[in-house]
Amino acid sequence: MRVFNIVDRFSIVVLALLILAGCSSAGPPVSLSQIPVPPDLAVYEGAEESTFDTLIIALEQAFEIQPQKADIQYYWMPEAITWEQVEQFYQSALANTDWTIKEPAAFNIARWMRDSSAGKQVFVVSAIPISAGEGHILVVILASP
Repeated sequence: MRVFNIVDRFSIVVLALLILAGCSSAGPPVSLSQIPVPPDLAVYEGAEESTFDTLIIALEQAFEIQPQKADIQYYWMPEAITWEQVEQFYQSALANTDWTIKEPAAFNIARWMRDSSAGKQVFVVSAIPISAGEGHILVVILASP
């Protein structure tokens, strides 16, 4: 009888763990390449300029992003494209997904968060003006656990 009690208890624990594992609604982590980019933007080739280092550090600190766990991409945003258009693009693109928009931290910055099977992911988009009439640089950051 005692052997059956141990087996029964073990079976209940295993069953409970399987149920809990199956109840997780969080999907696998996504990569930056899986998040769409607004049309008419091109990868910005001058992204290694030191002026972006300070910005990236500030964004990482503001949103508690670990630098070694963040993918960063820079895009050229022509003057004809407004921040509102970019923000609306991402709101629409991420609307029916598990990304949740968070309160804006500052002007021209938007942030979304999602839970993945590996932990919380943070997606940050920020438009940085160059000089008048030259457009903006769109900084896109995806931080994963």
